[in-house]
Amino acid sequence: GSGRHLPLSSFGAKQFSLVDRKMGRQAASGGLLQALIDTEPHDALRLLLPPGESADPAGALLARRRPQLRLEAQPLLQQRPPVDTDLVFMSDPLLGRLAHWRQWQGAGARAYGLIGITHTLCSLPVLEGLRELATAPVQPWDALICTSRCAREAVQVSLDWEEERLRRRFGAPSLRLPRPRLPLIPLGCDLERLAGLGQRRAAARRALGIAADQVVLLYVGRLAIHAKAHPTVLLETLSRLAARQSPGATPVRLLIYGVAPPAQRPMWQEGLKALVRGYEVQLLNGEDEDLAEQVWAAADIFVSLADNHQETFGLTPVEAMACGLPVIASDWNGYRDTVRHGETGLLVPTLQPAEGLTAQLARYGLHQLDYDAFVARLMQEVVVDGEALLAALERLVADPDLRRRLGEAGQRRVAERYAWPLIGQRIRDLCVSLELARQRAQGVGEADWPLAPPERQFGSWSRTRLTSQTRFGGDPATVIARWRRLAPLRLHQFPEPIRPDPMACAWLLQRLQQSGPFCLAELRGIPAELSPERLRHAAHWLAKLGVLELVG
Repeated sequence: GSGRHLPLSSFGAKQFSLVDRKMGRQAASGGLLQALIDTEPHDALRLLLPPGESADPAGALLARRRPQLRLEAQPLLQQRPPVDTDLVFMSDPLLGRLAHWRQWQGAGARAYGLIGITHTLCSLPVLEGLRELATAPVQPWDALICTSRCAREAVQVSLDWEEERLRRRFGAPSLRLPRPRLPLIPLGCDLERLAGLGQRRAAARRALGIAADQVVLLYVGRLAIHAKAHPTVLLETLSRLAARQSPGATPVRLLIYGVAPPAQRPMWQEGLKALVRGYEVQLLNGEDEDLAEQVWAAADIFVSLADNHQETFGLTPVEAMACGLPVIASDWNGYRDTVRHGETGLLVPTLQPAEGLTAQLARYGLHQLDYDAFVARLMQEVVVDGEALLAALERLVADPDLRRRLGEAGQRRVAERYAWPLIGQRIRDLCVSLELARQRAQGVGEADWPLAPPERQFGSWSRTRLTSQTRFGGDPATVIARWRRLAPLRLHQFPEPIRPDPMACAWLLQRLQQSGPFCLAELRGIPAELSPERLRHAAHWLAKLGVLELVG
């Protein structure tokens, strides 16, 4: 924008650490942070941290990627807008929450722009957040980045649904609500690192005990049968494939690399034992980072049959293409954008209900289902075409030249569209566009408190009010003596940030001694560190304790 910083909000431990949970969101956000570090045009990276967040993970990444870049961390929830800030980016789709926080800072929506990004969109907090986005104080210089066309359509459905609901509720058929921009910017990957893994193919296959002529399929992802990709259709179809192979042919091997929830590990063992026939399977520990590079290097084909509504983009097919692998993927949300059918891989048709799921959403909304149960229930009615999957597997397993051509095309596609530096620059370009829109806006988005201030909300609680013209006085000697007696009592001690300012109390008492009764509106020579709010608070506290008297 105008040369000021793009602070990165919520870039703390919970958003980007993979220590606690192996989640695609953390991996994607970590890569996004890396891209923004690499494209930062200033000499410092600024982070705005919510309460409880740490800048340490970002600091560690900064030290590795660009050690010359300084890290500036500030609290996000402060009472004034961040200094020299044009835009605030948050790795979260709940843009409405940020818009309300901006209003609470008292400078209005023109103080800075906002950028959010979609991740999972089917949890109740996110669905409610998208609904509230329709009436939140968002502006034309705010944007919610959508990582896939399906994600953008899901956001638009939420906004359209709420707008139509409000039309009916208020009898306003012409109602049109302001919306943030919904730019389409995908996630990316570390192309340079992944593209080089193919050079380690022979060593990786030896380490994993894979024969030179063995065709290896790879699945990488969370092994959550309820929340990612239910494995039965793949396992069963591979058994059908094996039954069609010539006698004596080297069996196909499936590498499964990921972390299963503890309660589901016995399910995996049972399923593999019952469903695997005529081919080999290795279930590999997704917490072993050394294995990650081995499985990518050893594979011939990547396969991911996502069937879950919590998926919005799906990073692993992009990583597979970066490795030069052809992809077999379900024709499902974000995969439909990243994998070009017949060019970089093969898409397997999926089907889902056209109606009848409202009852499940109601059960989730009434807390009869938790999130895991909700997405599992939806997944059970998503059908992946087994015949089409079998045809795709047969085609790629039998044709190494086709695998090579698709893999090379996939790698070119990643270089053209999904390398992190490209994604980082697209976000920077978006920032410039949003900042120009904010600068050009006139009379829009001025200060507007989200709620009525307490003095107005509860103004009728008392018959009389304290104002800037209220006069405070009292005999100076009596006033000072009473204050010295009352001030030390723990009954009158409050912690920061709510305690009355001792310096303000002392200054007001000194003012009374020197010049007699006063009102706040007439005070002169106030020290710079004593704000009007601090002085008002101190005067009213002293009056509450009876130290100052109300006069006139």
